[in-house]
Amino acid sequence: MTAAINRTPFTDWLRGRATPLSRLDPEAPLDDLEPLRDILGGTRVVVLGGHSHFIGEFAAMRRRILRFLVERCGFTVLAFE
Repeated sequence: MTAAINRTPFTDWLRGRATPLSRLDPEAPLDDLEPLRDILGGTRVVVLGGHSHFIGEFAAMRRRILRFLVERCGFTVLAFE
């Protein structure tokens, strides 16, 4: 059974801009994160929110994004709370 999809202006906006990510493995290739480069533009500071405790997928994706920022976008400073 397929759940009904509630369409709202926000969900329509999000569907038009979302990019599926194909991997969670922090060591996987970073090609699926390349759309972030356009979103970042010339940004020099990026803030990633903390992940929910005990949800490994969030932590893994955060590691991939941090790796992308360093390896592909040239970020050189990482600060953690």
